[in-house]
Amino acid sequence: MEIIKQSLQLKLILIMTSLFIIIGLTDFIVKEKVIYPSFYKIEQQEASKNLQRATGAIDRLLLDISHRTDDWSSWTDTFEYVQNPTKDYEDSNLVDATFTSYQLQLIFLLNNKNEVVWGKIFSPDFEKEVELSAFNETKLPDNHPMLQFENVNRLTAITGVLTTEYGPMLIVSRLIYNSDEVGPSTGTFIMGKFLTTKTLTELADQIQIPFKIILPSDITFNPISTELNKHKDKYIETFEHELKAYAGYSDFFSKKAFIIETQFPRDITEKGISALRFSSTIMIIASLILLIMILFFLRQLILNPMLLMTNFLHQLNKHRDFNAQVPINRSDEIGILVDGLNDMCKTIAEQTNLLEGINSKLEIDSSTDALTGIANRRAFDRAYYRYWAMSFREQKSFALIIADIDFFKLYNDTYGHQKGDISLKGVAEGISQCLRKNDFVARYGGEEFVLILPSTNLEGAKKVAKMVIDTVENLKIPHKNSIVGNTLTISLGGAVTIPTQELSAEKFFDIVDKILYQSKEKGRNQAHIIQVENYNRETTELL
Repeated sequence: MEIIKQSLQLKLILIMTSLFIIIGLTDFIVKEKVIYPSFYKIEQQEASKNLQRATGAIDRLLLDISHRTDDWSSWTDTFEYVQNPTKDYEDSNLVDATFTSYQLQLIFLLNNKNEVVWGKIFSPDFEKEVELSAFNETKLPDNHPMLQFENVNRLTAITGVLTTEYGPMLIVSRLIYNSDEVGPSTGTFIMGKFLTTKTLTELADQIQIPFKIILPSDITFNPISTELNKHKDKYIETFEHELKAYAGYSDFFSKKAFIIETQFPRDITEKGISALRFSSTIMIIASLILLIMILFFLRQLILNPMLLMTNFLHQLNKHRDFNAQVPINRSDEIGILVDGLNDMCKTIAEQTNLLEGINSKLEIDSSTDALTGIANRRAFDRAYYRYWAMSFREQKSFALIIADIDFFKLYNDTYGHQKGDISLKGVAEGISQCLRKNDFVARYGGEEFVLILPSTNLEGAKKVAKMVIDTVENLKIPHKNSIVGNTLTISLGGAVTIPTQELSAEKFFDIVDKILYQSKEKGRNQAHIIQVENYNRETTELL
């Protein structure tokens, strides 16, 4: 009946929820594996395009400087000036207005010996003239990056970025020719422009994309540069609401002069997710309404009586009260099922009561010594470790005593095993009378008994041992062949300790066993009890 009930419940639940689960899983997988990644891919593509536009804006600015340099370097007046400098040329062309109108901060003219014929450098804000370490000599060295024309066409400009004390500078150099661009060159013309915040803002306005540059002095430069090296000079960092795209811009020495950073808002993903969540919410609400309606009608027709039996079985499993009955009284198929369940519970209750009685008797028999009626060795093994663990946990004194009837083999040989059994019963009863309610005594084997005394100190253990010796003597059981007296006597060995990690229960038992041996060696009919405070020291003494 339980199988029928579970089968019906599972089938109904599967029928009502399978379609909802399949639709939900399909929707989730499509979104996670197709739609959301496509949003992110589009955003990455757009971020890359913005980065290319920002890089292109700087390239175009460098190209514009190159065109201006070309105009000045391919001019007969300049061609003749570097050979024979004249004040007229300087007053007409090399004036401060030329710098400000072209928004250039550097103009240098060199002759064929790389000597500076004329040169001037303004600060990025044009407020004053400044010096740069790359142009602070009257003659530039042959290995100067702006003079490496050997590997380029004679009319080709050298362009790039120069890292200076005032920040990165876009700089262009060309060989100087006459207006027809024929004949030998008479020198080199150099123009440069600092890449200032104002310049970057103007470029951003032109391309309608905000961007900035990160200089080597910025604390974020090195981490981003490392990522660029891993990602082949383009790196996109993803944040919750934006993407940051980075690209390096190298100088003449193939080192990164600065890093271009653009930011792209994640509007595509955010708006897409918002729209998809709204549609998913509508779908979930509609599915839940449909599911609730189906559940309502099925519950009224089928599930209510089944749920009542399910709850009954749950309580039955929890409380194990097989005398309980399902409170349903019907004459249909459900009623037949309930009657069968109630009959089964009644039968189980009867069988359980019978088994409990049998098990109780078996438990007593398996833990009790059949001869003496006290606990046997099996019960001792369980109790010993339980008492030891409790004493270790509570850090309380733990005493163990092993008792051995003196010359009991001679007693059996003299009086017979039947008398021996009677004597064992008497000794066991006498020892039991010496113990407290929480103490434990068991027959360990043959004529040996073990006593567990929890929460007992050395004095208490000695007192119990003395009581046992006196009790056995007071039994006045004749033993004419005993070496120590005319009656049955007993020897005891014991130890008291507070259990520690260093001393195991097994080692402690071995110590007590050796102490019993000492009691026998020293004349029997006596007790030896020691305090084990330091396992290594005490064990050494015993050995």
